[in-house]
Amino acid sequence: MRASLLVIGGVCAFAGMSQAQELTKANNTTALNLAGSWVENVVPAPADTLVWYSTLATATNSNATMGAGFEVSGLRVDNPAADIRISGATLTLTNGVGGITVTNTRSLYIDTPVVTAA
Repeated sequence: MRASLLVIGGVCAFAGMSQAQELTKANNTTALNLAGSWVENVVPAPADTLVWYSTLATATNSNATMGAGFEVSGLRVDNPAADIRISGATLTLTNGVGGITVTNTRSLYIDTPVVTAA
């Protein structure tokens, strides 16, 4: 009985890792390709949407570097302390429900090559 429960739990945990999620930018200057850059402490995956929200409370932390290039489904800027500027390596945005959304009075500046993919 106990072995069966462990297997089922392992399968559920594995299935959850591949699902899309929203990653919230932490209030730091850690490169975006690293887990420490995100409140959830995970590395962005191709199906994820990256979100800049009020958790980014320090204006000097709104200038983000890519670190290494990576792929995500979308970007959303929703009420951070300042405008967001992304620079560095290539950012690949897959076409999907994520897209790019900027709300409120903030702006998003992308100073890096952006590749859109299907």
